[in-house]
Amino acid sequence: MNDILKLNLDYVNTKSGLDIYDIFNSELEKQKAIIQTIIDGKCSNMLGWKCLTTHQEEVVKDIEEYCKYAREKFEYFIVLGVGGSALGAKVIYNAMCSSVYNEQTREKRKAPKFFVLDNTDPCEINDVLSIVDLKSTLINVVSKSGTTTESMMHFLTIYNLIEQAVGKENAKEHVVFTTDKEKGLLSSLKSLYGFKAFYVPSEVGGRFSVLSPVGLLPACMLNVDIRSLLKGAYDMQKVCESKPESNVAYKKAILEYVLNKKGVNMVVTMPYSSKLKEYSYWYAQLLAESIGKKYDRQGNEVRCGLTPVSALGATDQHSQLQLYMEGPIDKLIVFVKVKDFEQTLKCDSDCFNMPELSHLRGVEFGNLLNTERYSTRCGLMKSGIPNIEIEIEKVDEYYLGMLFMCAMYEIAYLGELYNVDAYNQPGVEFGKKVTLGSLGVEKYKEYFDAC
Repeated sequence: MNDILKLNLDYVNTKSGLDIYDIFNSELEKQKAIIQTIIDGKCSNMLGWKCLTTHQEEVVKDIEEYCKYAREKFEYFIVLGVGGSALGAKVIYNAMCSSVYNEQTREKRKAPKFFVLDNTDPCEINDVLSIVDLKSTLINVVSKSGTTTESMMHFLTIYNLIEQAVGKENAKEHVVFTTDKEKGLLSSLKSLYGFKAFYVPSEVGGRFSVLSPVGLLPACMLNVDIRSLLKGAYDMQKVCESKPESNVAYKKAILEYVLNKKGVNMVVTMPYSSKLKEYSYWYAQLLAESIGKKYDRQGNEVRCGLTPVSALGATDQHSQLQLYMEGPIDKLIVFVKVKDFEQTLKCDSDCFNMPELSHLRGVEFGNLLNTERYSTRCGLMKSGIPNIEIEIEKVDEYYLGMLFMCAMYEIAYLGELYNVDAYNQPGVEFGKKVTLGSLGVEKYKEYFDAC
């Protein structure tokens, strides 16, 4: 355990033929050159996410000043994005805000009500539009290219309604872009119409952008301490660029890589905190899009990848655990432990005085949750199922920043281990082109016709 940062990763030996201690320790030493590869940034021109902890002072000041104004002016804040343009904001909202945040009074919230539209389901969109007052709504359009089909559909539709509600002259004040500074449609619209905009560095990809304005702007709108978020990420960054034996991101990547050679091709992320439920979905995109590749860097067909699975403890002990315990040994279970829930609640009485329930009297809920996590790990270890545990002190901005940065370094190391480009997504791009072809965009018509 790292006693300073209080974030640890341990790994366990397994039964059922998956004895990986020797090969793990061998690979830990053998592959250590990739740590320096990532530090030097020579493997890709898309490692700008590493600079987000040290090169954003002016950006942070601008976001803080803008949000101070916007929090007072608007009662509703809607993020329009998809994938990496939305998942990070959802993690921050889930982790840092009350589960009944939007139902709280303005005095309690001290910030606008918060929504994310990241799908084109008309029912969800109409539901949100039915309860917001567009005269008091700010929309954050998040897209580097400005041509993301889902996000631009949302933008065009809602902006038209805002114009009708407040007039064309005032509508632009209800919009803030998060986009590329030099290129893209939103950058052009900003120049033409004077929309407020924050910029994502061109060398930062969507799924690696949570510590850029993509995540920082929504966080600040929610009164989240974005400087503490970045500080946690910075401190974790130092750990993730350290020697192998203390580098948690490197160790986790090596373990996943070694287990994959033994047939373990799924990674189940299972936080034991409802506040980290969305984190497992953010991590799922990071792992799936980065490592799931048909070709390696030399163009050889490799069809590599690890399939992410999102779970929540203790909820999914009652829905997924049976498979993990007695099904195929093809999964690594990653527990995320929260040491201090910062709130307590006891089951103080047995209202019915029944002996069958007497053992619950006096039990504290957080202690029960961590006991269930421990018990589940014990069962998995007894069954020979690979599992590890990451521990954070509590769910706050600092430790959330640590989790984000640790995961991004882990994926960077996995990209090197598998010799794939962890920063592109050609499979996703093909689907986008087919969609645009189906909508009548001439230059993509051939993709639609090919299907």
